[in-house]
Amino acid sequence: MSFALQSGASGAFALLRASDESLTRYSNNAIENSTRSFEPSIYLRVTLGKRLASVSSGNLDDTAIKAQAGLAVDLARSSPEMKKVPMLAQRVTSYPQVNGYDPATAEMSATDRADLVRRAAARLQGSQDTRVYGNAVSGVDETAIANSNGAEAYFAGSAARFQVTSIARSRGAGIARHVGRSMADADPERLADVSIQKASRFSMFEDVPPGDYEVVLEPPAAGETLFHLGYLGFGGYGHIQGNSCFAGQIGQQVLSPRITLWDDPLHPATMCEPFDSEGTPRRALCLVEQGVVRGAVYDLETAEKAGVASTGHGLGPEGSWFNEGPFPRHLVLEPGTSSRDELISHIAHGLLITSFHYTRPLDPKRALITGMTRNGTFLIRNGKIAAMLPNLRFAVSAISLLANVKEIGSDAMLAGDYVCHLTPSIRTTGFSVTGKTEG
Repeated sequence: MSFALQSGASGAFALLRASDESLTRYSNNAIENSTRSFEPSIYLRVTLGKRLASVSSGNLDDTAIKAQAGLAVDLARSSPEMKKVPMLAQRVTSYPQVNGYDPATAEMSATDRADLVRRAAARLQGSQDTRVYGNAVSGVDETAIANSNGAEAYFAGSAARFQVTSIARSRGAGIARHVGRSMADADPERLADVSIQKASRFSMFEDVPPGDYEVVLEPPAAGETLFHLGYLGFGGYGHIQGNSCFAGQIGQQVLSPRITLWDDPLHPATMCEPFDSEGTPRRALCLVEQGVVRGAVYDLETAEKAGVASTGHGLGPEGSWFNEGPFPRHLVLEPGTSSRDELISHIAHGLLITSFHYTRPLDPKRALITGMTRNGTFLIRNGKIAAMLPNLRFAVSAISLLANVKEIGSDAMLAGDYVCHLTPSIRTTGFSVTGKTEG
């Protein structure tokens, strides 16, 4: 950034990201390969009055950065004037303290990850009817920002993912995952047991007709529901434009009174981060309180348009999901007191769903989404898991699912991939099955 100011820029913003990730992949009960990747990137945006330009590079050498800064200034000089240039975060004296770095996870070796795989595969106990597949990922993600207002921040967070997918001879499937800042919290034996039990519990599939069902959504499926509700309902841009599914409903009872939902990037069980990609400090924000919609999330641009302060949801040059502006990335659904088995026991006829696959919005204004169930879908009959089902196609409103919640589990876990949310299982009604997948 200093290179750009020395070259004549009147304002500058620099964002550095670096991901150092190691992966061990396994299939058919055996390790296939281990790889390591280091992906750095630096983004620089400069202004000259009302002229703007930006450049990016994966070369962190001082000479290369200086050349990129000079290029950005030259591009800005030849750019047309804008009505308004992007805002910059103000300097703050301190950022929230989060414990997002685990040295053992950051420095985990291929041998360490292989031991996790060995422990998971050992749970098969010589069975020839089921195979396990998956991956173990460990590493460090670093972020640094600086701007000409004097804002400076740096954060390094470790990252851990361990997945066990089981496939049985019956074509039954199961999945269990650990996601977090520390691999110490992963339990390969427990994950393998959950995954294998789902895949091998039944030897044949039954079918269910299309229709509306009462369901238990386990954390991966519940988390996917929250993800879609997050970007369709709580983004500041959608509220400004009026196309959010919650537009005009702040302060109104929309969801079940059992639902209290926070976006909490400081929560130790989330992929916690102390600041956003613009350098604004993050904080916990209540979005739904006992079913009442309480607010939306904003970056610098949308906050200025709405006449409010940024909530620390700037996404930086990576942009937003579906280009809808800022959205919550650390949702936390307050848990209940029921176990998963207790949730199941309260359903006379319904479904147990582990996870969703290939979900997409059909009608954003109604938060209507479609997709398929995956890796463990079961029929519940008289409060018991009664049969294995094929993967089902569905079309349902995320709002309706959360408005119809009858009970919330105590089994909160971090679920997701690109965005991870902390959620327990939920029991709800009105899950619309439209068919089953073929093949």
